[in-house]
Amino acid sequence: MLNNGNSYTAYNDFSVMPTFPYSIIEHLILNGSEEIWKLLKYQTIDALDQPNLTVKEKKELVWDGIDPLEEKYNIFLKPLIGNSLDSGEEQCQIRIYRYDAVPISRLQATVVYEFDIICQEKCANVYYNEAFCERTDLIESLLLKDLNGVNIKGTGDLVFDRNLSRTCKSLMNISNSKSFYGRSLFLAQTIIMPDSDGC
Repeated sequence: MLNNGNSYTAYNDFSVMPTFPYSIIEHLILNGSEEIWKLLKYQTIDALDQPNLTVKEKKELVWDGIDPLEEKYNIFLKPLIGNSLDSGEEQCQIRIYRYDAVPISRLQATVVYEFDIICQEKCANVYYNEAFCERTDLIESLLLKDLNGVNIKGTGDLVFDRNLSRTCKSLMNISNSKSFYGRSLFLAQTIIMPDSDGC
């Protein structure tokens, strides 16, 4: 991660960027709220009353990139929404991917990750703390609880902070106007070359 073959000046090669979305998923599997996983697996209004998932069951919700039957999965590392959400089956998904990268210097960059939270209109609501809630809104708040200010794999804190990036925001922006809808959450981090001491 130190240079591009230039023997005089060090450059960050940003090699962590392609794998970071998967590191986020690993963090959610091992350290995340059990509620997120229940909201993804169980599409009923009482999803949070269902049993917690095992680590194996959580991993089975993550698309492997090979299986063409995407309706069997709930977490994806790509932005495109497959036809499975048009099928009318009840399903909720999270899609995590890098949205933006802005260099600060040859050693640092601000990187923004997008979390698309999508659900079928048939499973749009759920009970949470004895209140009737919209599912994607609840998942987003749980993602913020689990990820905001967290340093994942030593790459820098992932934050919901407009001072770091003006892209950080949340908006309801996904819809096919008939059977599914969703929102996007943008979190940012500053990636710094490990040996740069923040300089």
